[in-house]
Amino acid sequence: MIEVEKLVKTFAGRKVLDGVSFTARNGRVTGFLGPNGAGKSTTMKALLNLIHPDSGRSFIDGRPFTKLSSPMRSVGAVLDARSAHKGMKAETYLRSLALTNGIPKSRVDEVMAITGIGKVASRRAGTFSLGMSQRLAIAAALLGDPHNLVLDEPINGLDPEGVKWVRDLCRYYASQGRTVLLSSHLMSEVAITADDLVIIGRGRILTQTTVERFVGEHSRHDVRVVTPDPDRLRQVFAAARGITITPDDRREGDPERSWAVRIAGAPLEAIAGSIAHHQLVVYQLVQERGSLEDAYMELTRTAGEYHTRAPGIEAGPSEPNRIGRAGHGSDGHGLNGTGLDRNGLNGTGPNRNGPHRNGPNRGGETR
Repeated sequence: MIEVEKLVKTFAGRKVLDGVSFTARNGRVTGFLGPNGAGKSTTMKALLNLIHPDSGRSFIDGRPFTKLSSPMRSVGAVLDARSAHKGMKAETYLRSLALTNGIPKSRVDEVMAITGIGKVASRRAGTFSLGMSQRLAIAAALLGDPHNLVLDEPINGLDPEGVKWVRDLCRYYASQGRTVLLSSHLMSEVAITADDLVIIGRGRILTQTTVERFVGEHSRHDVRVVTPDPDRLRQVFAAARGITITPDDRREGDPERSWAVRIAGAPLEAIAGSIAHHQLVVYQLVQERGSLEDAYMELTRTAGEYHTRAPGIEAGPSEPNRIGRAGHGSDGHGLNGTGLDRNGLNGTGPNRNGPHRNGPNRGGETR
């Protein structure tokens, strides 16, 4: 288990960490997310005693890093894919780490097989691509068969097979009751790999929760409707209080001469009931739960160091077309000013399919 308590760190008068506290639990993959410059790498370095915080404490299985009798058996870390000396051969680099940490030589062969770098063991680290360097760094982290893994952007430079391999590795370690702290900018991977989330912004923890709960609390659950008559659709909901209808991009498979919109502010059942009552033709009616990326962007909108906007877009947020005025009365069907008819289709969110919980496949040979 990894515990961080009230870490504070200042660089050149700028407070990079401001009371950072969180726990990464055994048997769980904890995603550590935040904008660039939020303090993720600084937190990990403080945890591993690579920098000294101004105040606060951190523990690995109940002990500070400096008190661990065998650090590589307690925690394996990937903070920099290019950490190996450029002039050293991959196998030599791993054997030197094993020798200085009391790890059997046989373990070197095991981690090279696990990470798929056996065929390049005699090559110098300086000739490796970024993806191969990542595999070498992960091999080094696994040498001590540690109870905890700390991984900072471990899938940078990896091909799809490598990305899946890292995902399975994280899930396998968690399934064994170990702790995995994973930092990544690829939200899609965090969404299917992590159990828990710690989100940091401007040196402060914004939230600590589960992936499922975070997405549910911080994302909009819009209903996508594809219809040949969007004007009539708007008329149907014109008197509904708090309903917004915004245009949506067309997708492959949408019928010709149809328009897609998103309806927010009412449950799927009520929307479906109102559409059925007014006999409105629709080609698609589906509730789309927000993704982890949507929820993350919503939470960290003002927490980043750098802010951009799309080319050709004027500065300033655009407001959705708010359809709906205070209505009066109820016809008992669909949406109106005073109530919602709950009859109609049942809305269900997509399943959160995680990776297999069995041991990871051995990484393929890197080319």
